[in-house]
Amino acid sequence: MLQGVFQIALTLALMVAIAPFFGAYMARVYTYHPSRLDPVMHPVENLVYRLSGLRKRADMTGLAICPAQCCGANLAMGHLGVFDFDAARGTAA
Repeated sequence: MLQGVFQIALTLALMVAIAPFFGAYMARVYTYHPSRLDPVMHPVENLVYRLSGLRKRADMTGLAICPAQCCGANLAMGHLGVFDFDAARGTAA
């Protein structure tokens, strides 16, 4: 019982400790201000946009975004599901 309470308290303390830093980072991202992670994240972001078929910073309706996002999400979940199933059977590479 005491261990569970300690784990919850530790998790809560860590969340409170990182919230200001993460919040400041997210504010910079959503207002298009440069951040320290830009050199690392821009290539990843461009790859995700290219693979999903979305246009960066273009106004798109939900009807345009939904097919691309659903396709990417289904591919990712299908891959993870197959991997987990194979690992559970002991046949994963």
